[in-house]
Amino acid sequence: MRGIRSEYPGGFVGIRTLTWPGEQPWCVDIDRDLFNLRPRDKANAGRDWLDMIAGALDVPHAVVLAATLDDLRRRLAGRAPNARGRTPLVLSAGLSHDKRKHHALQFCPACLSEGVPHFRREWRIAFVVGCPRHGSPLQDACPWCGAAVAPHRTATARVTDCHACLRALLGRPGAAVRQVPAPVAALQAGLMDLLLDAGPAAVGPWTDRAAFDGVRCLTSLASIRMSHRALREGLGLLDAALPSDRCLFVEDLRADARTVVLETVAGLLSDWPEGFHRGARAAGLTQRTFARMEVPPALAAEVARLREGRRRDNAWRPVLEEPVLKRLRRRDPARYRAVRAERIAGHIETEKVRQATNRGWKEQPRMMRPPRKGRHKEGGKDVGGAPFVMPDLAALMSEHGDHD
Repeated sequence: MRGIRSEYPGGFVGIRTLTWPGEQPWCVDIDRDLFNLRPRDKANAGRDWLDMIAGALDVPHAVVLAATLDDLRRRLAGRAPNARGRTPLVLSAGLSHDKRKHHALQFCPACLSEGVPHFRREWRIAFVVGCPRHGSPLQDACPWCGAAVAPHRTATARVTDCHACLRALLGRPGAAVRQVPAPVAALQAGLMDLLLDAGPAAVGPWTDRAAFDGVRCLTSLASIRMSHRALREGLGLLDAALPSDRCLFVEDLRADARTVVLETVAGLLSDWPEGFHRGARAAGLTQRTFARMEVPPALAAEVARLREGRRRDNAWRPVLEEPVLKRLRRRDPARYRAVRAERIAGHIETEKVRQATNRGWKEQPRMMRPPRKGRHKEGGKDVGGAPFVMPDLAALMSEHGDHD
């Protein structure tokens, strides 16, 4: 593809016109989903886009397929990945037509400056934050303007140029460079050995692809903002802020934030399982914390040793829907309003006590609002907010002659 591209000044547009006439390949995550797509024109019915690339380059189909993330996605997910879904531990591009909302394409400036510039497949993996060859951290944005890397949109026909400001991505003099912590580099090396079958490797309690499921689960745990600070303190790590986004998937995070999350995960996996339980105690984690996560067996055995935790009770409990109270409303509206105010005030006091005994709960059932300042009127006269005493409705109804 590089040979074809160099002959057309239109850059990637020239490739698209030559290889996929009438198609819009840049509206998909091309290196992740290309092998699942089919052309729309009838002239190429029955062929996929990889066949069309292989035919244009006169190379075998397997060679072109090896340039995609197909095999890496299958190993990371443990199954055939969906064409249009988030793949665990593969950076999400956040497609919007031909634009990229997320910084999914990382690069090493030193690697891009050597030989023919090209982007490596491993740079799309979420736990890869440093270059193993040069030992430098990967960059995920233009060092000049901060724009996401999108080589298909550049007007200079050079993949080393930013599409937004047209300056070189290879570095900015005097720019601050973050460092990859040693535990993160060791975690990355172990996971890459398992991913590429480079030899025996161990990541925490895992020596097979279950390590990817375990690390993905722990990244979700380390991304919880409420317990993030306490978790790092329990592991003896320095405080580091996370983005303020509502949902923190590791596949959507920038390189700096992923480095922080991976450092927390490395601390949990160190001295297994004591490190995990040390952090869990400091952050107050329970079994309920992992209720919606896919937990592999080795991690599930340690989660079972945690406290069970409390279940949220969001059931609706009627306060004012009793038949006796409804009949009182018809027979004596003034008395009904007084009883109603007392009933609501008492229910609120009960809920306050329940919340005080369950301080770990963040969301509680929404209750009806009490009368303003806890006051009510009886017979047209403001009687103020008296201490709540649950009225005896049976005796109350007998006073009004209600025996039906």
